[in-house]
Amino acid sequence: MSKDVQHGYPHSYYAATRNLDLSFPALTSDISADVCVVGGGFSGLATTLFLRESGLDVVLLESRLIGWGASGRNGGQVVAGYGEDTEEVVARVHGSSAGHRAYALGFTTIDLLKAVVDRYKIDCDLTWGYIRTALTARQADSLQSIAKDLGQRKPEVLGDLFEGNNVERLVGSSAYRAALYTKNEGHLHPLNLALGEANAIQGLGGQIFEQSAATDIQHSNNGQAVTVNTAGGQVRADTLVLCGNAYLEKLEPRLQQTLIPGYSAIIATEPLAADVRARLIPHNAAVSDMRSVLDYYRFSADGRMLWGGLGHWSGADSANPEPLLRKRMTKIFPELAQVPTEYQWSGRIGISANLNPQIGCLAPNVYYAQAYSGHGVASTHLSGRMIADAITGQSDDFEMFASINHQRVPNIDLVHKLARAWGMNSRRVIEWF
Repeated sequence: MSKDVQHGYPHSYYAATRNLDLSFPALTSDISADVCVVGGGFSGLATTLFLRESGLDVVLLESRLIGWGASGRNGGQVVAGYGEDTEEVVARVHGSSAGHRAYALGFTTIDLLKAVVDRYKIDCDLTWGYIRTALTARQADSLQSIAKDLGQRKPEVLGDLFEGNNVERLVGSSAYRAALYTKNEGHLHPLNLALGEANAIQGLGGQIFEQSAATDIQHSNNGQAVTVNTAGGQVRADTLVLCGNAYLEKLEPRLQQTLIPGYSAIIATEPLAADVRARLIPHNAAVSDMRSVLDYYRFSADGRMLWGGLGHWSGADSANPEPLLRKRMTKIFPELAQVPTEYQWSGRIGISANLNPQIGCLAPNVYYAQAYSGHGVASTHLSGRMIADAITGQSDDFEMFASINHQRVPNIDLVHKLARAWGMNSRRVIEWF
């Protein structure tokens, strides 16, 4: 039996190459804590880690295994920013100065992630360099605007913008009209990051329980203690943080009303020769195109092409994503047509209608974070930092983002599916003009 199947993770390249075999017990008794965090993905791990660094007694409950969901199966793209057009989203509610603050916070997501990796010496193949590519003239214009804005406001992160035949200096494909390189973004092994953070929490004395799904939560609107029940025990805490994202199911229906369930998929080829890798992505950067339903790809530490995409909002998984992903991959890189695929996997993600994360409070002592729309590796750490600050003292940044209203989708299955399909396909049409 392979290592990933034996340990209980979904089959993926990441599960097969994880560098820590951590095992946490299931909750089998009644315990108490200052804070109970539900969800063992990046939001829950980051919140727990920052709270534990502040000295609070924290219990983290994970329904499966640490990093079992999107946090351990995603593309590993480390992207700056908290959401799409976040500056404008915040400015509409709080004014231009708050919008500028939100823009600046988007770059702290990278700083927070890097600081955690460095502080706890987490081995997760963190590699710097990111490339955004344009397939259409409109996308090329957008890249020019992004490059101009970065040059004026964040020149230290701006790399180079290449157009026409010069694009192949960044990506060895003739498919793109333009490509923009940034220096402060990159890629990593996401499951190893999640496991490294869990290991750090354990080292700080935090309590983690796996295979301990929250089955019921009891809280009031006056800030009284919260009770979280599992099949085997109970946690009583002063504060609750819900970080279940797309896997929260029906535990807290109010959070599901603004969450659009989606799926994305990835394949991993066999390891490629060094000269091939140098041709395809000369700087070993992570790459994505400018579409909302995008292709994203990079090389793993052992030289495999990891190609992701097929992001959709239908709420249904892709049973066999490999043929469609290979079709996309070989359209960009025809020379990979004969390279075997050794892994394929998919997973559920939480999407927000405005493509911005959702954080806030359901009660004075009940916090939540969700809906990273496929860009959560770094932004989850900002959510965790803001929630931890709000719990331990005060966070104006948390209040700023928490006051953003997020659109609800009617809770009727057919309407829900039609709305998601319309949203996804309308974006696809717009992006090709």
